[in-house]
Amino acid sequence: MIGYSFTDVTEVLGNAIRDLKSQKLRSTLTLLGIIVGIAAIVTLISAGEGLNSSINQQFEKIGSNTLIVIPGSGFSTSLITKLQEKDPERNKAIPGVAFAVPLYYSTAQSTVKSENKTLLLVGINPSDQPQLEQVGIMDINEGRVLSDADQYAVLLGKNVAEKVFADPLTARQKMEMPGHSFKIVGTNKGSQGSFGGIYDSAAFINSKTFKELIGTLQPSRILVKTQDQSLNESVKEKIRTQLKRAHGEEDFAVMSADSIAETAFAVLNIVQLVLVGIAAISLVVGGIGIMNTMIMSVIQRTSEIGLMKAIGATHNQIRTLFLIEAGTIGLVGGILGTILGYIFTAVISLIATQNGFAIPLILNPALIAGAPLFAAIIGMVAGTYPAIQAAKLDPVVALKTGN
Repeated sequence: MIGYSFTDVTEVLGNAIRDLKSQKLRSTLTLLGIIVGIAAIVTLISAGEGLNSSINQQFEKIGSNTLIVIPGSGFSTSLITKLQEKDPERNKAIPGVAFAVPLYYSTAQSTVKSENKTLLLVGINPSDQPQLEQVGIMDINEGRVLSDADQYAVLLGKNVAEKVFADPLTARQKMEMPGHSFKIVGTNKGSQGSFGGIYDSAAFINSKTFKELIGTLQPSRILVKTQDQSLNESVKEKIRTQLKRAHGEEDFAVMSADSIAETAFAVLNIVQLVLVGIAAISLVVGGIGIMNTMIMSVIQRTSEIGLMKAIGATHNQIRTLFLIEAGTIGLVGGILGTILGYIFTAVISLIATQNGFAIPLILNPALIAGAPLFAAIIGMVAGTYPAIQAAKLDPVVALKTGN
């Protein structure tokens, strides 16, 4: 029993915890709403931070002085339209351009040991491989890069080599594509700047062979590296002017890696905000649960409240006691929810990493401390009404009602 002087904070907290333990089922159900809400919010925020970090690392690898020329008005339309075959050479001739690397996309049915798979086929000029390494698309793990002399040779992305087929593929194995047998000359490590690991799931071949298989050699992307980031805007404008003159219309888009990153982060932040808002609904439910629990606690402890008042407890002291109990429920739920949230984030990080897209687990001290504190505040807000009702009880009436 509390001494009613309320000078010992640990005594007040101890009393609050004892009351929670005395109502295990009700307290557990009340905690569950807070735990679920905090766990969901912590998972979404921490996973979002990891995703932001991963995307940022990828774009840092690409480089802030990289421009990307795509057909159409954006990435969605660029999947079904192409640039002109001479566009890469036009870009290379622009002052301030360090290099311009074309990438040619298609798909191809590929067969290994009677197992058929549809692969993203990427045609490249073998001489461009050092530049592709600079922007994080190519990094040899086993074997070698493609050479100009290679006709029916293929270089595999990490996922194609390790996960697409039943058995892992290695250099010197054979891969059948329509009408031809290709020799695997090498495999890539996981690419670092490849917009979600698209090139990890690709098969690279000589652009000459690509033209032979597909019939055309129209670039799907052109990666343009400027000599310095300060030249980005002027080079971008020159590319736009030059290609518009050559095409007769502006059927393409020129974007910088930075602008793409900003757009990606903006979209990600909006999605994250919406999801956190949805997750916060469970906190409202948890708060209602705390309010209900505290109302029931006031009803069950009417005689105890009357006794406390009879021996000198003030309105403020009674109100403080019940607010601390409500805050304790929120705090305990917040701590458990934070732990659970980081466990969920670790699982997400592990699964994502195993599937070729590394999302680091970031322990944010502000989130670790803030989530339980926020839950405690939710608890105290939810417990305000019951606490006020308890403080208003007349001691004589309370003692009679309790008896």
